[in-house]
Amino acid sequence: MPKKRLSSVIDNWYSSVKKMLFKYNNGFFDLPIMSNSPETVIKSLSKMPFVQNKPKENRFYSNNPFLNANIYYKNVERGLWYLHSHALYKENVNYIQVNEKSLKSSYYMLYLEINTDQSSSKNPLFNGIPYSNCSWVLTKPQVANTHCRFKGNDTISMVVNFDERWVRDVLLKTHTDISESLKSFFDSSANLIMGLEEKAQAEELRADAELLFKNLDTVDSEKWNEFVVNFIRHFVKRYDEQGLNERLLELSYVNRAKIIHAEKLLRDKIYGPFMGIEGISSEVGLSATKLKSYFKLVYGDTIFNYFRKCQLGAASIILEREATTVKNVAHIFGYESSSKFTAAFKKELGYLPSEILKKVVHDV
Repeated sequence: MPKKRLSSVIDNWYSSVKKMLFKYNNGFFDLPIMSNSPETVIKSLSKMPFVQNKPKENRFYSNNPFLNANIYYKNVERGLWYLHSHALYKENVNYIQVNEKSLKSSYYMLYLEINTDQSSSKNPLFNGIPYSNCSWVLTKPQVANTHCRFKGNDTISMVVNFDERWVRDVLLKTHTDISESLKSFFDSSANLIMGLEEKAQAEELRADAELLFKNLDTVDSEKWNEFVVNFIRHFVKRYDEQGLNERLLELSYVNRAKIIHAEKLLRDKIYGPFMGIEGISSEVGLSATKLKSYFKLVYGDTIFNYFRKCQLGAASIILEREATTVKNVAHIFGYESSSKFTAAFKKELGYLPSEILKKVVHDV
């Protein structure tokens, strides 16, 4: 599309959404972004009054009442972009990705999100699904998504954007090891995949990207291509290790919302015995079979295992912060005896609850 035509479309789009910028809705301030392509993301951001454009640095900067953010970008080659952002959120913010119908939208997006705020009790959400502190997401073109960030989140977003032509003419022909792993996703009706990454590996990828931007004037296209392909390879490694080809997210928004409701029920009920599959099924309006299947698809674990992990994580925090006993904590979480609690704790976390208490006493 000619640049003049693209600018005109973005001007019209911005005129229609500027009244919606940071409108408060359901506990979040909404921020709409035109996301047909990396170029439209960049150009739509440049229109916003609270954003400063630094074109010589391939960077946008914003410090406003809602967030403090740096956004870097690089057009690596035709059909291949890399975007890198670091943002500290002062309020709950909901990014609404909008695909303008008059513009083509042919880009896959591969995200690696790093939430560096360890003190926050809430992780970022993707379509309402919580990330871990380091999470991958791969989406297909024309997928309208929302990205929620909570107040206090300190988040790194690393995004490789590649269009359908690049997939066909470069990825599938040149990097056959990658394409073979991802074939099940490319051929499926699923719109997205989520997976986990190790913190150390995520930080290494982050450092590599930031070094490239720091030396933007001297780094050639070959180095950028090498980084992007390496980035995709790391995702494919996790894709294979975690069996993500069996966890493609094909759920409707309605059923995904029901699974999110189920997860919230589990967290709300962690201070007591497991409420049971039938009870959760009745609450969220799904059959027990679909509930179990969908829950594992979204969260990668059985409902009971997920509940137990939430319980034991909370128990660990109580033991660290309060002067109490293992028996009392076992009682809080509905265990019949301290011995059963201790066995479950050891199995899940790899150490005894008494070891935490000894450390607390020693530190005091």
